[in-house]
Amino acid sequence: MSILIDILGAMVIGSMLILMMFSFQYQLSDTTNSAIYMAGMVEHMRTASTRLNGIVALAGIGFLPENTVVVADTNRLEFKTKWDYAGNTISTVENRLVLTLSNVDTPLGKALIVTQNGTQLNDLGYIFWVDRLFFRYYDIDDAITTDPSLVRSADLWLTFRHNAPTLGRQSLHTKLQMRCYFMNAYLAGG
Repeated sequence: MSILIDILGAMVIGSMLILMMFSFQYQLSDTTNSAIYMAGMVEHMRTASTRLNGIVALAGIGFLPENTVVVADTNRLEFKTKWDYAGNTISTVENRLVLTLSNVDTPLGKALIVTQNGTQLNDLGYIFWVDRLFFRYYDIDDAITTDPSLVRSADLWLTFRHNAPTLGRQSLHTKLQMRCYFMNAYLAGG
């Protein structure tokens, strides 16, 4: 009888060890997926912020500061420049660059769309996983303004949303805030 109890005890302990190993393997896999997921999202946000800051830095090339910004809305920025982003050259014609959020929700979230003269830019056409876009504009003295002729810098808030790597988990929401300066307007005398 004691042998049966020993065998039964060994089976219970063995099954608990096997269950612990499966649980550990699942947790390790889940942690790895989360780390890869976070690293990819952080890289996406870094790339998006670098590209957006580069686009805004082109504002006002060849224009007076008061004629640089055309639309200064809370969810849309439109400005003039003589820099042809698509051709990567300075031109003699006016180019209008627009940053706006798409109204269409896709499996990759909403897209931040960057266009030049109504044409989507090839390498910046879409920045995905954006849930919200918000602009706040400032004049030369860092006072908040809504007058496009006074805009010299803008706070850009982006909220990124990405589905979790594991089913049943909440999606990741990450907020990014950056200040973009219209340097050409500053350099032209403010």
